[in-house]
Amino acid sequence: MNWEIFSLAGYASVALWALVPVLWLAHGLIRPRRWLGHVALAVAAVALALALVNSNTYIARIRVDQTQVIEKEMAARDLARKQAEAERTRDAADIRFAEDAAGDHLDKAGLDDTDLAFFESLEYGQSPQWKNQKQTRDESLGQTDDLQSLIGANQEQAGVTVKGIEEPEAVEPILMSEADKLTADRLDSANLTTSRLLLLLAFLFVVVDYVKRLNVYRESYCPLPVPSAWADALTARPAIATRPAQPRRSLLQELQTISRRGEVFLYLTDDLAVASQAATAMPRLPAGQWPIHVINAGVDPKLDDEFLFETLWFTRNSFVIDRPERALPLLERFVDLLARRRASRAHTRRTVHLIWDLPQAIPGPVLQRFENLARKTGFTLLICRQPAHTENVP
Repeated sequence: MNWEIFSLAGYASVALWALVPVLWLAHGLIRPRRWLGHVALAVAAVALALALVNSNTYIARIRVDQTQVIEKEMAARDLARKQAEAERTRDAADIRFAEDAAGDHLDKAGLDDTDLAFFESLEYGQSPQWKNQKQTRDESLGQTDDLQSLIGANQEQAGVTVKGIEEPEAVEPILMSEADKLTADRLDSANLTTSRLLLLLAFLFVVVDYVKRLNVYRESYCPLPVPSAWADALTARPAIATRPAQPRRSLLQELQTISRRGEVFLYLTDDLAVASQAATAMPRLPAGQWPIHVINAGVDPKLDDEFLFETLWFTRNSFVIDRPERALPLLERFVDLLARRRASRAHTRRTVHLIWDLPQAIPGPVLQRFENLARKTGFTLLICRQPAHTENVP
């Protein structure tokens, strides 16, 4: 195999795109998942760039080496000359004199001018003289075919400056045999196709991995308003979860993350400071774009349980309730309303989060009933202070 069919950039591109599946495998094995999927995407992009450099600056310069072709033509010409001499020798008289030269046996004296010129061209490797003759114009008539003389371009004209056009330097070609050039073109096409395909697959891998990690507490990142059904289809979300003892984010940041995902929440707490900070507009997109309003429902008696439930169901607003005495009756009422929605097979468009940040425990029957209904209607419950009777966050 001729190793010069690719440049160093070409071989580097092959090595890089071959590394992409290895990074995918390592990303799937390591827990918690980090950034190997993004590294694979960057490696695939560099591999494609190097493949394009190899194709445009190296493969495009390869030319077929004509040395062997010329040698074959010269050998065929010599063979034709020898065959012609052999045929003439058979027709010539079988008489040789000491003073005859090497070609006198052909009896050239008996040839006409055309045959003589042909044999002379074969003998000296030149074309016949009659082919090289050119017609010349009779200069005695005073005529000239010099265009510059006819238009007076040889006369110097003052005030005219002519600048020459700089021709670009010709790129030195790379000579190879026809078989090697064909191999280089095929491998270059395969390299470009593979690099483009792996770059597309690496991008799709990052997108699918991002959605798959949205419901994993320790691995999710950069929350965006992706449809909840996509994330739930790839990673099941627990209906009831307990906040870890060493959480990644503060409670206020947890609420902001829920809003960034385009979802709504009902925050039940006795911490007036956090409730006051949470009762504000929270953006669903970076740079404060597309905000969703968070309303403190504990100070307005008109915001009854049914109103809160319907507003959360259609993801219009999020709510904060800083009155602990209202929390448990509200949760029991929400369970009854979920039972009605379950009877009609209804489901929320986006997940609704109930955050229980209170010291009192939730009765077991209420938790069990809520868990059975929440899985099929699109609700979740996050308990921040009660680890018993709950599932851990994945």
